[in-house]
Amino acid sequence: MKLLIILFAIFLLCPTVQARDVQLLNPDFFGKPTTAPIKLLFDKKANEKEPYMVTTDIKAGKYYAGSVFYGYIGEKVTFDEIRASLNKLYKGRENLSRLKKTSMAFWRIDDKRLPISLHQEDEGVFRVMYIPFLSAQEASEGISRANKLIERTGKSPSSEK
Repeated sequence: MKLLIILFAIFLLCPTVQARDVQLLNPDFFGKPTTAPIKLLFDKKANEKEPYMVTTDIKAGKYYAGSVFYGYIGEKVTFDEIRASLNKLYKGRENLSRLKKTSMAFWRIDDKRLPISLHQEDEGVFRVMYIPFLSAQEASEGISRANKLIERTGKSPSSEK
């Protein structure tokens, strides 16, 4: 009986192990000039795990895309913790990844023209990529450049592997 009481007391006094949220990228800086002050991440809330690295892509002098890396240095994080944080922020927008056993997940945020992908880079290392959709003009220009390359070389870009 004493052992049962001791075990019960330990259970009550010890914090329970729970999945914690992670600090996420704030994509509102996409499209801003590289000379403008920006806020890379949403404000850190209590107990949120921080990323160990954030990278940005620049195109024509403006921030274009970004990646956030978790788990390599500092606090350990799981795929499910990152996925849960993204699903809290972008509720109901996860798609193409609803299988229970997967190491990739995707979100489509149409109102921000933003797809987001989560995947495992290495053992315990995860990357969340934020790359905005191309505009119709950018897509058309890309197709035009690819067609010119095919006409000039007789090969498509993907056949040069």
